[in-house]
Amino acid sequence: MLEVEELSRPQIVELLDRIDYGHLACSLNDLPYVIPVHFVHDNGEIFVYTTEGKKSRILSVNLGYAFNSRKLSTIKIG
Repeated sequence: MLEVEELSRPQIVELLDRIDYGHLACSLNDLPYVIPVHFVHDNGEIFVYTTEGKKSRILSVNLGYAFNSRKLSTIKIG
């Protein structure tokens, strides 16, 4: 079984300082919608820049969402 370790607030901030890319997931009528987003964080809040579109329409009806972030790596081939 996968063991999950809870991160402290300082550990979370340190992690978010090194990452600027994530995925925003939302749902409408039980249909998931996941999109890549760039984000910034400040004072315990995460800000995602968005324009009017599908995600904005979904979030105006259903405020339930999930956010996942990750560090992108460059893979050198050859």
